[in-house]
Amino acid sequence: MSETLEKKYIYIVAVRENTGVAKLARAVLKYEYSHIALCMDESLTDFITFSRRKYNLPLDSGFMRETRNCFGDIDAPEFKAKVFKIEITEDEYSEIEDLIYEIEHDKEYMFNVLSMITMPIFKGFELYKTHNCLSFIGKILSKVATIELDKPFYKYSIEDFDTLLTEYTHFEGMIKKDDRHADGYMDKCGFLMNLRVGTKTLGTLFLRLFKKRHQAI
Repeated sequence: MSETLEKKYIYIVAVRENTGVAKLARAVLKYEYSHIALCMDESLTDFITFSRRKYNLPLDSGFMRETRNCFGDIDAPEFKAKVFKIEITEDEYSEIEDLIYEIEHDKEYMFNVLSMITMPIFKGFELYKTHNCLSFIGKILSKVATIELDKPFYKYSIEDFDTLLTEYTHFEGMIKKDDRHADGYMDKCGFLMNLRVGTKTLGTLFLRLFKKRHQAI
């Protein structure tokens, strides 16, 4: 008889953000949650995703390990979230860990802001070594045998994930913040820094788009 693999869990967390971009997204999409991340254990303290690295520098974005203090209103003691708990095998857990390690240590990976801002029109598209929070979670879920994706992983919205993962709903409500802070997240960033970073980021993304440097992400 073959050995039964140990079951483990991952946690997909949809977050109600209150940034300007999040408020605009809620107004357009009429859906409460505007950000999504992965936690690898039940403590829900290490939120693995693609997002802004500094609160006041939105286009300086990429792979990120967020803390609870990155979410909601800065001065609020808690934030609203919806958590999905998914049972997976030991092998799947290891494969996801390997994927995270690969992405985290590859400095070419960028945040696909072009796909994100055009999501209502084009429903997501691939670019060479890019992700946003949506495609990253889609990629993670593509590694889970019990989750059946009916379209490419980069074409899912947070509302789509909500529907897809309904049976895995674990919790919805307020989560208390703690005393952990992501490195440099609240650093002050002025107009010139935003202009410089934004110009470089968008220039690189458009170069990848027009050169059609597509490959598996």
